[in-house]
Amino acid sequence: MRPVVFLDVDGVLVVSRAVRAPRPMGMRSNGMAYRRPARIVSTTRTFAPVAVDAVNRLCGAADAMVVLSSFWRLKPDSRELIGAAGLDVEWHDRWRTDEGGGRGAEITRWLEAEGNPPHVILDDRTVELAAHGDRVVPVNFRRGLLPCHADHALTVLAAQGVPLALPRGDAPAEGVRQGGADPST
Repeated sequence: MRPVVFLDVDGVLVVSRAVRAPRPMGMRSNGMAYRRPARIVSTTRTFAPVAVDAVNRLCGAADAMVVLSSFWRLKPDSRELIGAAGLDVEWHDRWRTDEGGGRGAEITRWLEAEGNPPHVILDDRTVELAAHGDRVVPVNFRRGLLPCHADHALTVLAAQGVPLALPRGDAPAEGVRQGGADPST
């Protein structure tokens, strides 16, 4: 059975970036100049290229398929939007979880219906996912998914018996075997 990556989008692939406007120099009463703190003039929500690359690397190394467990699963064109941002993965035939009972229950129902394949969950909201224990890789919503999270996810999948194929040059996570030819031959 091929492994599955349950993917949240907001906070994992899409992060908020603050746009700050510099303020002019100020003058203290003692005549010393100082820079006033910048003020936030807007925020933008964009796909983080580092996060997209990390998911691509994770799915490639584990031959994993993706299932959306995010609110994005309700958007009819979500896979196309995510693909346009650079995500180049294979989607499971049942590419999204259903609705009802919270994210943890939705993932549990999906797993039960599909025979409980090896899996990892990438999410920035982990409270509802406690029942999934160490198969959850928590992501900080301010930074999004980083390469270290992908390494952690590979370790989680390897612990479930998933064979991994990492290209030469990638640093494997602890406990993850690197694939490829033996350089001594």
